[in-house]
Amino acid sequence: MRLWWVFLLLAAAGCSRPPSADTFSAEPLPSAFAVLRSPNGQRQLLLVRGGSRWHGHLDDTFSATALTVVAEADDGTISEVLHPTDPTEHPVEIAGWRQLRDAPLLIVEAWAAGDPSLRASGPSALVSMLRVAGDSPAIDKVNAALAAELEGAVGLAAPMGETLADPGAVVSRVAIEAAVRVVVDEESGAVNPRARIAVFQVPILLNRRFLAVEHQTFEDHGDNGEAASPSRFTLHNLETGDSPDPDALLDQSMLARIAALAGDTVPPADWYVARPGIVLVNRDAPGAESRRVARWRDALPLLPEDSPLREVADSVH
Repeated sequence: MRLWWVFLLLAAAGCSRPPSADTFSAEPLPSAFAVLRSPNGQRQLLLVRGGSRWHGHLDDTFSATALTVVAEADDGTISEVLHPTDPTEHPVEIAGWRQLRDAPLLIVEAWAAGDPSLRASGPSALVSMLRVAGDSPAIDKVNAALAAELEGAVGLAAPMGETLADPGAVVSRVAIEAAVRVVVDEESGAVNPRARIAVFQVPILLNRRFLAVEHQTFEDHGDNGEAASPSRFTLHNLETGDSPDPDALLDQSMLARIAALAGDTVPPADWYVARPGIVLVNRDAPGAESRRVARWRDALPLLPEDSPLREVADSVH
């Protein structure tokens, strides 16, 4: 009889321990990628689905505008109405848009991580990683860079030889590490079952030669504080495998001149390329962000002859 009591006490003690990497489990989510273009060719849409939600990037070549959009996908299809994440923008109808079949194929690894002992709805972490289809050395280098970016977002380093061999192992490990980080308070060890984190890679420019990606992390500790959603951007050459540092492509002087074209008086804190041109991102305060676009035809005369951005612009048109 005493042995049974000891066993029950041990079981109870085990259940009361804070969640760890051993208690979280990662499960794959349905994922997909789509490229759509408007009937007149003016607008292009890049969408990634993770689970029941589409997340993507819409750009307008003629008006030089760019939007981040989301949509529900309960039945796995693409909704005909997309909602910009900017609440001041109107919903976008995409009825009649055609899906492009000649763009490079992206594979999306999507995973969820949760702990059964946390009585909360849904997983604690959502993670998606992009992967370019193909087996060339250049594609291998791009895929390795994308995997490293995902692991770096949660402070992980890739085990030797695993990054390309098993992308699923990469994203499941990131999902578990992200879940532990957000759910368990590092200093006190307290557990908040309402905490959530998402780590996404969203394509914002894709053609036969270049892929530009937004790396976005959404983190909500469920403590009535503000949720954080920082992002950064990377550029990848699909022909060479190189991943030039965007911050090194424009110095502060050039950044200020391009910002003036887009109507900004203060050089932005970050930027990324898109089909319409160079998108300038101003982050004046946490959670406050504004974006403007310098059109390629305006920005190109300012760029040095050897700027990689000239090659990006040339590959768009």
